[in-house]
Amino acid sequence: MTKEALNRLIEQWENAKVDFKRQWYWNANMPKAIQEGHKSELVKDIIALTNGDVYSTNKRAYLVIGIDDETRGVYDFDKSAVLPLDKLKQQLLTLLNNYAQPEFLALDLVLVDEVLVISVPPRGSLISLSKDLKLKNNTDKKGTTYYRVGEDTRVASFEVFREFEKAFVNDSERKSEYGSLKRMKQGMLYAEAREILLDDGWQASFSRWQDIPDEGMEHHFYWEKGWQEIEACSPTGMGYCLFNFHDEHGTRLVVVTAGEDTAVYSWHIEEG
Repeated sequence: MTKEALNRLIEQWENAKVDFKRQWYWNANMPKAIQEGHKSELVKDIIALTNGDVYSTNKRAYLVIGIDDETRGVYDFDKSAVLPLDKLKQQLLTLLNNYAQPEFLALDLVLVDEVLVISVPPRGSLISLSKDLKLKNNTDKKGTTYYRVGEDTRVASFEVFREFEKAFVNDSERKSEYGSLKRMKQGMLYAEAREILLDDGWQASFSRWQDIPDEGMEHHFYWEKGWQEIEACSPTGMGYCLFNFHDEHGTRLVVVTAGEDTAVYSWHIEEG
């Protein structure tokens, strides 16, 4: 995320995939019960943004902290609760995956001119609550699915579910336009899938070595396997990992693997 890209988000302002907050959700001085309530609001907000609406299923979601709603300028919020970012990232994944089904695979966190930008890649399916979520004024039940209409968060009805299913089918059909993706199969080893993609002209999108943890699956893949397109791995659940590719037109392909044997779980074309 560059300063120019952040400015573009601010110009577009809030929509189904973009939300701005003046301050972070909680701080260490709040009573624990208040902190927990704000954490629940964060879970709700990120699920809603990730789901977006039926017109944005293949777009990345952005939660931006440190922008004033009225002036749309930078607000110097208290960063004590968000630094260091690598620790916050793991905390957020653990928090989200305690309530989300299917799991969140990865988050990107970056500070741009003292503004915190949290981005989530598209999933290819709706995310719902895996258990009850206690909010300030009510408790949303297991199975609740949040989505966005403009800047508003709503609960999906059966009819909305059906519309999302149609959108995901359209995304899947678009994937089949790429020849190499027709040879991809769920369950195949990532090493095999990677070779297919590279042979067909896809290029690995290298991650910065500075963003790779000193240990764990990301470290192993980046330094020992040479898979420098690794973005992140989930520390919980099935051990999902995200790998990024792009083509000569700038189209982005995200491959998701699961488990220690890095079997291909899913893949999708990403726009925006």
